[in-house]
Amino acid sequence: MKQSLKPYFFWENEYFLRGLFLFNSLLVFWYFSNSIVGNKTPATSLLLLLSLLFLIPALKNLSNVWATQKWWILALLAFGGFHVLHLYLHGTEVGDDYDKPTKAIAAVLIFLYLLRYGFSDKVVGVAIAVSAVAAGGYALYEKFYLGLPRAGMLTNPIRYGYLVVTMASICLFYCWYSKKPLLKSFYLVAGCVGLLGAFVTGTRGVVLILCGIILFVSYQAIKQNLVSFRNLLVALTLGILGFAVIVLTTDIADRHVKQTFHEIESIATGQINTEIGYRLQMWHLALYLGKEEPLLGVGIDYDVIRQKSAEFIETHGYSPAIVYQVGHFHNQFLDSLVKQGVPGLLVWCLLLIAASSGMGTRYKYGVLLIVATMMIGGLTEAVLRSSRLFYLMVIGISIFRCLDYQAAWSKRTIS
Repeated sequence: MKQSLKPYFFWENEYFLRGLFLFNSLLVFWYFSNSIVGNKTPATSLLLLLSLLFLIPALKNLSNVWATQKWWILALLAFGGFHVLHLYLHGTEVGDDYDKPTKAIAAVLIFLYLLRYGFSDKVVGVAIAVSAVAAGGYALYEKFYLGLPRAGMLTNPIRYGYLVVTMASICLFYCWYSKKPLLKSFYLVAGCVGLLGAFVTGTRGVVLILCGIILFVSYQAIKQNLVSFRNLLVALTLGILGFAVIVLTTDIADRHVKQTFHEIESIATGQINTEIGYRLQMWHLALYLGKEEPLLGVGIDYDVIRQKSAEFIETHGYSPAIVYQVGHFHNQFLDSLVKQGVPGLLVWCLLLIAASSGMGTRYKYGVLLIVATMMIGGLTEAVLRSSRLFYLMVIGISIFRCLDYQAAWSKRTIS
């Protein structure tokens, strides 16, 4: 008696799936290793193309992943969809302004594709370490060989510093969990090079991000009994002493510490046109504009923003430079409030909150390190203005969530 033949599709072929898995691993490695030093990477474009080619099987897999991934998927769609709609309602012509919101939506397709076909977990840590070494090393090259006042000046010191400190922190996360001595050493060296590179950008926000990460890691270490309070106190003391040595032996730390105190003294005497003073003026103006246009904000057209700000700036004696020299409000939360109103602020907060939802393995901490940069760094910088930071948010977190799903699935299979 003849057996009925089951329909067979080439995407179900074992050898094809292995090849696709390896190719995905190469693209993920390409993305992370090129995420700072490269201007553009075709890796995400190729991943998007593959996600469109395999859209049907990826969507069929949605029911299997929905329980743990729904909030991240919904947050990406809400963020991208709202911003596209907001731009349309404000009459913005189709162009570069639509790039980031549409890529947030496209990230959902890439995410579903990688959840279905997977990639090697080994390539992520190595790629991030390569990126940290390259970016940190280049920052040191800019500072000590080219003699620039601060590293990252050829791009943007603040955003460059944020990217490097994030990669360096993730390297130290991999160092903590890695069981192979050689890999541990590699991650440790990469993390240290990255931290030094972030430090020489002279970005004060880097110090705030590191302080936030250290406090969170310390809390988790004590909570999970990973280290005793005494050993943690010794480690923190050694770290503070090491930082003090750097402060005393480098001109960058000394200059920025002195500059900070000088600016605070100037503000106290009424001289508000300093680097910190400009930020305070921007934030005050942002709160005013957010209160005036809470529903949909004033939009992204700076001619409109300047027009609506003119009377407020004149009344308070602020510098017109705060709306003429910079295209943002040096705070992502306030920038979203001003330009997209309360809904824009809410979808940004939803993206931050949903980033780690449903995660249950160690890869959750990789996501939280990225979120820490976005949240803490976002207090003094409009992080979404940076394409690389934005892609790290939507693509980098999606990749870590895939690793979390793969690890959780392996545990369930073994048990």
